[in-house]
Amino acid sequence: MTSQRPRGGGGEDLTDPPAPKKSKTGVRVNYHPFVPIPVKSFKNHEAALIYLYNTQDEGLVRKTMSDMPELKIVGPCTDQELLAKALSYCLAKSNSIHRIIFDTCTISPETEELLSQGFQKCSELRIQHCRLTSICLDLLHSAVTNRTLITLNVSQSALSYKGVKNLCAGLGNQDCVVQELRLEHCDMTSFYFEELGSAITKNRSLVILDLSHNDPQDSGMKGLCEGLRDPLCNLKELRLRCCNLTSSCCDELHSVITNQYLLKLDLSLNDLQDSGVQLLCEGLRHRDCVLQKLRLERCGLTSSCCEDLLSVITTNQSLITLDLSRNNLQDSEVKRLYEGLRDPDCVLQELRLWDCCQTPFNKVDLLSSFITNRSLTTLDLSYKRRKNKTLKRLFVSLDRPDCVFQELRFCNCGLTSSSCVDLCSVIGTSRSLIKLDLSWNKLEDLGVKRLCEGLRGCILQELWLEHCDLTSSCCEDLYSVMINLPSLITLDLSHNNLRDSGVKRLSDGLWDPGCVLQELRLERCGLTSSCCEGLRYGITNRFLIKLDLSRNKLEDSGVERLCDGLRDPVCHLQELRLERCGLTSSCCEDLLSVITTNQSLITLDLSRNNLQVSGVKRLYEGLRDPDCVLQELRLWDCCQTPFNKVDLLSSFITNRSLTTLDLSYKRLGNKILHRLCVSLNRPDCVLQELRLESCGLTSSCCEGLYYGITNRFLIKLDLSRNKLEDLGVKRLCDGLRDRSCRLQELRLHRCNLTLSGIEYLLNTSNQSLEKLDI
Repeated sequence: MTSQRPRGGGGEDLTDPPAPKKSKTGVRVNYHPFVPIPVKSFKNHEAALIYLYNTQDEGLVRKTMSDMPELKIVGPCTDQELLAKALSYCLAKSNSIHRIIFDTCTISPETEELLSQGFQKCSELRIQHCRLTSICLDLLHSAVTNRTLITLNVSQSALSYKGVKNLCAGLGNQDCVVQELRLEHCDMTSFYFEELGSAITKNRSLVILDLSHNDPQDSGMKGLCEGLRDPLCNLKELRLRCCNLTSSCCDELHSVITNQYLLKLDLSLNDLQDSGVQLLCEGLRHRDCVLQKLRLERCGLTSSCCEDLLSVITTNQSLITLDLSRNNLQDSEVKRLYEGLRDPDCVLQELRLWDCCQTPFNKVDLLSSFITNRSLTTLDLSYKRRKNKTLKRLFVSLDRPDCVFQELRFCNCGLTSSSCVDLCSVIGTSRSLIKLDLSWNKLEDLGVKRLCEGLRGCILQELWLEHCDLTSSCCEDLYSVMINLPSLITLDLSHNNLRDSGVKRLSDGLWDPGCVLQELRLERCGLTSSCCEGLRYGITNRFLIKLDLSRNKLEDSGVERLCDGLRDPVCHLQELRLERCGLTSSCCEDLLSVITTNQSLITLDLSRNNLQVSGVKRLYEGLRDPDCVLQELRLWDCCQTPFNKVDLLSSFITNRSLTTLDLSYKRLGNKILHRLCVSLNRPDCVLQELRLESCGLTSSCCEGLYYGITNRFLIKLDLSRNKLEDLGVKRLCDGLRDRSCRLQELRLHRCNLTLSGIEYLLNTSNQSLEKLDI
């Protein structure tokens, strides 16, 4: 039974915990879990808090709460009062400051009384989608007057007028240090806004106020603006999205934005119209205005307001972001805004005109304007189909000395060989461009020839020409670029019909001492084994570290030639991709010799090749070799027999470079897992993390796992969603008690455990285990 203490201060008005139980022998048993941070043993914060409360172990509570900076309470809760007691107790005993979130909860008067003391340890309080009674709104007053609360968010919770008055009284309290207040979607009307207008003049700490999705009407805005104009108001950011504002309120707002502190104002989704924005512009032109961001999305604006906006962006030296999206500004006046962007006095960094005007003329004009902005370094126009005339004007703008773009992406933009004439001039004169992506455009060989003429004098590092309708004819020009452009390190020619003859010329380039290429992609280029004779010498280039030859019919004979180059001591290749290359088990002997002798290769992709059981087995033998440094071996859709799975697991586990193995959602079964655990217990296994979630395991497998978890390297084990039951967990505990066990994290979520099994687990002594999920 529990007894109620006398009411008092300092969080002592709490229910006592149950008395310690006695065993059948009369020995008092205190349940102290071995897990230093037991909260991580539970799936939610509610269960953890109640657990901590029931222990009444202040030391445990303080240690656990120090690792719980955020507490999220999601309703509904079966025992709201018990949860409130637990939360209040844990906060009272905690030495830390916390962020607390209530989501979809009903906060009753009894709950409020318990929580009011605990909120003295709160830096952020969010009460969202909650039902607040009239009495418990006093909670807001007590919350904002504690000297630790910085952020209060009561969005999407209906507030009464009395509740807002209590809140405002708290904001005016000298102990209030709240910096951010969010009251979005709170059903507030004009009277509420008048109260807030008065409160913000008494609060020197409040800098962010969000009142979006409420209905202040003009009278409410007048009261709010009176407070905003007060010299004691320090507000820096005000959000009034979708508040049913009209042009009438802008007469008040235009004087507000001259406040020397206000930096951000969001009036989006209000029907301000041109007349309202014209009034705002008067304030924006004022010399005392320091506003940096103004958002006017979907405000019913037309071209009539653009002249005023033009004067603002060319005179205001603080405004850097202007959002005019989803307004019908029309072509002629948008052009005026572009002219403003070119003005040397314009400091605007971000202009949003989404869904305002879509004509090709305006797009080009806007690009030209942005190009002259020296802060912009990346331009991505991929998947925008443009006419040649439009592109020509764009390239003319790019070919300017004040253009400092470092990266240009024109993927699938409808470029042709004729486009490359103008583009050639751009990349040839640019002293900043280092990345160029022209993939999925019909450049053809003529286009690449023209492009290469400009490439010879530039500092380009990456060139992407995937799917550009190229043939072997362009490879002579690319060869010249490879050996004469010392900056080029990445070249992607995938999905082009280069054929063996073309790649032979590229291989000559790789072998040239002037080539410093580090990455070459030739996926699906119509290659056969014939090209591999040249590539075997190309991959001995000391700079080349990545080569992709996937989806080419190289076959076993081609890979055998590649392996000759891979075994060369001067080869530094780190990544080789040979997916779907028509390989069989015959090439695996050569690949085995590569992965056991090459000390640089760390990634090998052989997916979707019919390597068969015998071939894959040879690769597994290579993985066990102490000289193998391979970190990633992809064999997807190569061989799926159970034997190979087990052999592969054993090989990976004994590979000293592999530290993480995730086999979750693979129906391994107990027999395969037992063989896996035998490998885990080997002294050469350095696996640190093993995940076996939902693998069809039962209690029978846990005897084998006993040996696995005694591996001194293994620190994380996930066995969630397996039917281990209490019997299996008891077998695991034998391993946990072993002095060799260094396990730090054990997950047993949804393993069909009962209270008896959980209690047995918690009373198992282990000094290393820090996290237990049950």
